[in-house]
Amino acid sequence: MKYSDRIQTIINMIRPCTLLADIGCDHGYVCIEAVRGGTALSALACDVKEGPLSIAAENIRAAGLSDRIRTVLSDGFEAIDAGLDPDCAVITGLGGILMKRILSKAPALKQLVLGPQSDQDLVRHYVLDDMGYTIVREFTVFDEGKYYTLMDVAGPRRLEDASGGDTEVTCETPYAEYEYLYGRHIDAATEDTYRAYLQHQHQILQEALSNAMRGCAFGASESMRKLKDQIGLVEQAMERK
Repeated sequence: MKYSDRIQTIINMIRPCTLLADIGCDHGYVCIEAVRGGTALSALACDVKEGPLSIAAENIRAAGLSDRIRTVLSDGFEAIDAGLDPDCAVITGLGGILMKRILSKAPALKQLVLGPQSDQDLVRHYVLDDMGYTIVREFTVFDEGKYYTLMDVAGPRRLEDASGGDTEVTCETPYAEYEYLYGRHIDAATEDTYRAYLQHQHQILQEALSNAMRGCAFGASESMRKLKDQIGLVEQAMERK
């Protein structure tokens, strides 16, 4: 099956793991391809809604992988059995506030693949500053008319490299404000798409500023100040080497 660029990128980002948990699995394709391709030995396809989970279960049966992929009706990690210990989790397609709540109840993991649909700065703050994890690389994907940011996040002590070995995670300098908003380690393969995304954000903010400058409503000056600050942060990201 040919998947969207976003789904295929998510699949490609997963490093070798023993047990993969896909939180908000939709139709189960990530679990199916990770197990079928040998990246994950087994998987948990988790969703809070019975409808998508039943479709995922049917797709898993059709792929002949019911013995290696289990469906779990769960709000985040809450209903995953205590005896199961995923070492990698995929959480994409959710807003940043909901994602932060789910991450607050996550077990210790080797890898997270995150794709917040909003409040990306909130998610970066949480995984870096509260969880003590490391954002190894980020991918920007343009798919069906929308830009998506996907984060490859490693656990606080060890980073599994592409060869299957372990590599120490080095300490980094604190993120700047614009990096919390727009990322730091942009994968070279999607650098051009990332630049186009920044240009798109810059244009949206410039248009909002122009509209605010034409208005005379109470509070317009404060709105303009905030927009100018946001434009400045986008421009800092655009100037990064």
